[in-house]
Amino acid sequence: MIALRLIALVIVIFLSGWLGLKMAVPPGYASPLWPPAGLALAAMMLWGRKLWPAILIGSMANEFLAGYLANANFTPAVLISFCLISLGSTLQACVGHWLSATLIGTGVPKLDNARQTLLFFILTGPLSCLIAASVGVSSIIAVDLLPKSQVASAWLNWWVGDSLGVLIICPLVFCVFAHPREIWRARRIQVALPLLATILALALVFIQVYQAEKIRIQMIFDNQADKIDRLLIEYGNNVIDNALTIKALYRASNQVTRHQFGLFTQAILQQHPEIQALEWLPRVRHDQLSHFESTVQAEGYPHFKVVEQTIDGSLQAVENRAEYFPITFIEPMKGNEKVFGFDSLTNPISRESKLLAQKYDKPSLSNALFLMQRTDASIAVLLSIPVYTHLQSSSTQQLTGFISAVILTANLVET
Repeated sequence: MIALRLIALVIVIFLSGWLGLKMAVPPGYASPLWPPAGLALAAMMLWGRKLWPAILIGSMANEFLAGYLANANFTPAVLISFCLISLGSTLQACVGHWLSATLIGTGVPKLDNARQTLLFFILTGPLSCLIAASVGVSSIIAVDLLPKSQVASAWLNWWVGDSLGVLIICPLVFCVFAHPREIWRARRIQVALPLLATILALALVFIQVYQAEKIRIQMIFDNQADKIDRLLIEYGNNVIDNALTIKALYRASNQVTRHQFGLFTQAILQQHPEIQALEWLPRVRHDQLSHFESTVQAEGYPHFKVVEQTIDGSLQAVENRAEYFPITFIEPMKGNEKVFGFDSLTNPISRESKLLAQKYDKPSLSNALFLMQRTDASIAVLLSIPVYTHLQSSSTQQLTGFISAVILTANLVET
């Protein structure tokens, strides 16, 4: 008989805890009405303190359920906090039972006068329920699961939830199981129905408050998202405008030196920490490749070669093609040395973006890609801007190269 009661109590505490967690408010550690607190105390007063293992096991099951619903990492520290919280809930029921037995009388009090009723509910509700709230919040703080700014509200919510659980659930259980039956059976209409109505009213109020809070938070989120969206567009347009000034520099003079490129781009890089690199990629025909490499080598880069990436990720000299677009000027050079001389059109994502920019003569943004020069798997996008020059013999334009900005998307969002 005792074993069946233990098993039944574990199941009932777990199921009532699941219902209570449905009403848990953010950050999700406490419910405004916690039925297991009332069930644990009522069971102990009805059938004795020997049921404490069922209360402990049921409370532990509720903690694992709460951790699962909150997607918590079940680290040793978190598991220890679960044990402490469960011990606190069990101790709370034992203390409530002891206070009632000591100051009112053993067993279930009849609650047939105002003094006894008031004393019972003060001792077993607001007073004894200080234990679980204090132990529980302290345990959560110890494992850094609760910001310090939310400690007071979490403790108050926990204490109120347990107190209401005792004040509402205990009388309901007594009306069904307590002796003498004739007294408690007669109270089912006068006591049980109003308490059930109270639970229903609390649930309705909670649903309304929850929905209102959900709408409020969604409005705040939408406003912040719109603001971030506008900032991203503004910042992105700023990057494009700055890159277009580099294009204007090239259109004004076809003889931009490496030093001039560095000076011109320095201010842009200081204003935009999300830019990994600014690049100039001139168009080089196959018959110009050898002379082009020699020219760059003479600038102080004796090992310069136009390269492409192999399947295994290594770099090798480019194969024979009609034209190349190697990264010739790059700022800052530090941290980007690996891509110096890289033929950007050999990367499929970069090639798609540049061909699109060339087709429409407008800036084009690539799909996301991983950078060769970084080892942290940072995702970036390439802004490609075509540069044309007018042929003196005709009114047509000839593609000279591309201005490219390598933008780190995570840095852009963080900025």
